[in-house]
Amino acid sequence: MVPYIVLFVCLLFGGFFEVCRPTNMNDLEETKEKYKNFYAIIPGLIIFFLGVFRETSVGADAQSYYIYYWNRLEGFTWNELFTNFSIDNGFFIILKVIALFTGDWWLARATLFVLTFSLYYVIIIKESDYPCVSLLIFVGLANICFMLGILRQSLAIGICFFAYKYLKKNEWLKFIIFVLIAATIHKTALISLYAFIVSFFKLKKISHYKFILLSSIAAVVFYVAIPMITASYNTQIYENVATSDGGYGMLLFMMIVFAILGYLMNHIKRNEESTELNTELVDKDEAVSLFNISCGAFFVQIGALQWSLLNRATACFSIYWCLLFPKLLNKLSQKNRLQVYLLLVVLFGFMFFYQIDEVEFFVMHSF
Repeated sequence: MVPYIVLFVCLLFGGFFEVCRPTNMNDLEETKEKYKNFYAIIPGLIIFFLGVFRETSVGADAQSYYIYYWNRLEGFTWNELFTNFSIDNGFFIILKVIALFTGDWWLARATLFVLTFSLYYVIIIKESDYPCVSLLIFVGLANICFMLGILRQSLAIGICFFAYKYLKKNEWLKFIIFVLIAATIHKTALISLYAFIVSFFKLKKISHYKFILLSSIAAVVFYVAIPMITASYNTQIYENVATSDGGYGMLLFMMIVFAILGYLMNHIKRNEESTELNTELVDKDEAVSLFNISCGAFFVQIGALQWSLLNRATACFSIYWCLLFPKLLNKLSQKNRLQVYLLLVVLFGFMFFYQIDEVEFFVMHSF
């Protein structure tokens, strides 16, 4: 428990120092950019430590990856891995490459963790206005537990998130290629193409009326589709596990998050209109795109009410909160920015400790 408390305290103070920096003084811009990532170094190192040096038994599906993936590597040839897309070949290829250098499963898992977290960390460092705030949201969304136990899906989503830099530059083909590569690791990565659709058509901010309409459509679609999906599984045991645990708590949490986001975006827009900024351009800025993409998390979570495995898939879109909230904070006055930050600390801090309380605490690997 101690490492998690240390991590949270580092994020708490790091985020506090970030949001307290002046943002409206031109002579501080160069210094601000130079030290923007300074506070995120120690929390980043702690997360790397937690992931690299934990015991291989820690994590929801820890033993499953050892039994069904690592132990099966010798049964696949390189030719089969590069041509058979029905066996999660992308993940097997990565393991096969790692196995060229080590046969130790602990070292292989540590390498996977470093690769996975690096994908998230690099984009947060490069794209976030407040990296520590982003990491606070990141851990509040249970991504540490996600990377410790759900190896394939966390890596696939990390690849899609890393590709955001191409989405931001309107380099559509590169983004789609990264999503397709991620889909060879875990097929749920394909739903990240929703982000491409939102960005490609330059949609205006999803209003609360459209949000309700799209949520209703999602409920109908999942109501029809999920029974067909679960029926395709060969084992009744897996089907029963997959369809238990409704996920209402997470849906409520998301409703609170989107209420805060909606208020912040409307508040910022009113302020921009009062200063006679071009509101048409404001509607098409990056924050609007990030908001629209993150709405996908709520739509997918509706499906999780019937099929709990979709709880994991929401991470394809909720991860964009790590970029959206800092971007909105940066548009607020320093007083309002600090108030919203403290609200985020309470909200995501609660989720962080609530979720790690339900899993194994850090267990150091026995060398």
